[in-house]
Amino acid sequence: MRRNPEAGQFEGLVKRLANLPPFVTAPVALAAYIMFNQISRLQTASPSGAHGPNDIPLHDALFLTLLKPFAIVLQYLVPLVLALSMVLWFIRHFQARGDQHRFKQVASSLLHSALHAMTWQEFERLVGRAFASVGYSVTYTGRAGPDGGIDLVLTRGTEVSLVQCKHWRAQKVSVEKVRELYGLMAERGAANGFVVSAGIYTKDAAQFAFGKNLTLVTGEQLHQLIRTGSFAEAPTDRRSRAFASFDSSTCPDCGSPLTERVARRGRYIGQTFRGCTRYPECNGIRNPDATVES
Repeated sequence: MRRNPEAGQFEGLVKRLANLPPFVTAPVALAAYIMFNQISRLQTASPSGAHGPNDIPLHDALFLTLLKPFAIVLQYLVPLVLALSMVLWFIRHFQARGDQHRFKQVASSLLHSALHAMTWQEFERLVGRAFASVGYSVTYTGRAGPDGGIDLVLTRGTEVSLVQCKHWRAQKVSVEKVRELYGLMAERGAANGFVVSAGIYTKDAAQFAFGKNLTLVTGEQLHQLIRTGSFAEAPTDRRSRAFASFDSSTCPDCGSPLTERVARRGRYIGQTFRGCTRYPECNGIRNPDATVES
């Protein structure tokens, strides 16, 4: 359904006014009501020439005739808009306090599974705070759903980056979602793109993003960004899993170095393969032609 442009303008006005604190908007609302109410009560001079206490000179009668209908409406409309902006200000204020508390909770948690205990709206705001913590200016697009489109616009200097947030727990982010963001980047002329998930990505998604100005951020990476303020990884960090399938010298599961081994059981007994040096913690392997054996 196409959105009513007038409703969008009204909503935009309320949101802009909500940037002002209530100690500014409340007195303005009261003053506006008093002013427009007084104008709506003024009367022109009577035809007989007698003047009442509220009459104004005849030469102003035409102006008052034009102004009075607007004053009757504005004495209620202006305070209403300002009252709605105050309500929105308080909602944002308490929401920001909750987001700050949630950010601290995730930062103090040892496991990134803490990301799963929130709604998709909370997840998007958390992602915004994470990028803001490393120097980006963050704009929330205010989409009305948990999937599709751009969630955040990041600016740093003259550089603009787009962000899609995927608060998915039970499935990997597919290549279609990554392609979607890449198309929007080209359409808007964005320098970079980030897909941020609470989980991980499919191999096809990682392959599509490889070599492009696209960054696939896993839940573990996001957790690390919130905790440390960077994406820097340890040598055995599992976040390199998404790119390991393109490097035959690293484990496809965790990105650690591989070592030559000989299968001692199973249908491949006696065959040589390359296994993860972190075995038995990690069971990632590659066969001799460097294809992933999972």
